[in-house]
Amino acid sequence: MKKIFPVIACLAVALSMSACTSGGESSAAPTGNASSATTVASSSPASSVAPASSTAEESSTAPVSSEAPKEGTRKNPIAVGETVTFDGMGTTFDQYTVELTVTEVVRGEEAAAIVKEGNRFNDEAPSGKEYILVKFHINALDSANDEKINLNNALFDFVSKSGVKYDDFVSVAGLEPALTDVYAGGEIDGYVPALIDEGDSPNVVFLERNDGGIWFATE
Repeated sequence: MKKIFPVIACLAVALSMSACTSGGESSAAPTGNASSATTVASSSPASSVAPASSTAEESSTAPVSSEAPKEGTRKNPIAVGETVTFDGMGTTFDQYTVELTVTEVVRGEEAAAIVKEGNRFNDEAPSGKEYILVKFHINALDSANDEKINLNNALFDFVSKSGVKYDDFVSVAGLEPALTDVYAGGEIDGYVPALIDEGDSPNVVFLERNDGGIWFATE
């Protein structure tokens, strides 16, 4: 009996130590869970930044609206064959309303032949220059006090494709058809002549003194 008690005591001590060891291992587990939670929390702010970047990209690629240049201006001249209306009833010097259409453009040798046919004393085009004849159809719609409308070549200017104005006024004798006076209700056709640089494609401006005038293309 005396030998049994020491054995039992040893077993009790061993069991007690085993229990302590098991408890220490289980208490270490929460440390791993806390670390995992911290990792998740630190990664979550990255996802919240993404929408801001997306918004910036969308705003930078947003389409920009732009209006087309006004018709009848230098950047958007009236095309050959198209009709435009000039209403000068509110102006000081050009109180009438007319419709204008470029119906024909003749240049080079063909234009020179028409000029020579008008009058054999008409000047030939200088070296590096050529004649251009722009035919207008004009329909007179109205005028202040029903006065006659004086239409002549001096109302037109030629501007080169590069934007340089041709200052020389060209007078061609005997040119037919020619612009002339007309009353409301009348219609006329007439050539407007000019000397331009060879190969140029100028615009023609009607009444530039009125808000820059009406611009017509020649090709």
